[in-house]
Amino acid sequence: MKVLRGIKNTFKDMDKVLLFAMFFLSIFGLFNIVTASSREAVVRYEVSTYYYFFKQLKMLLAGLVLSY
Repeated sequence: MKVLRGIKNTFKDMDKVLLFAMFFLSIFGLFNIVTASSREAVVRYEVSTYYYFFKQLKMLLAGLVLSY
């Protein structure tokens, strides 16, 4: 219960505009990675179309966890 209260207080104190902008730009960047590098991943490295997408998503999630 204390943990949930702590998370609510943390969210309440955050700058909502900055939080929304960060999420929007992160999602926009992930979609750009898919469209820009999907062909190169398949042709040059013979990996999945979404290889760079998942690689970037892992780093994004790790950054969010570490920043919290």
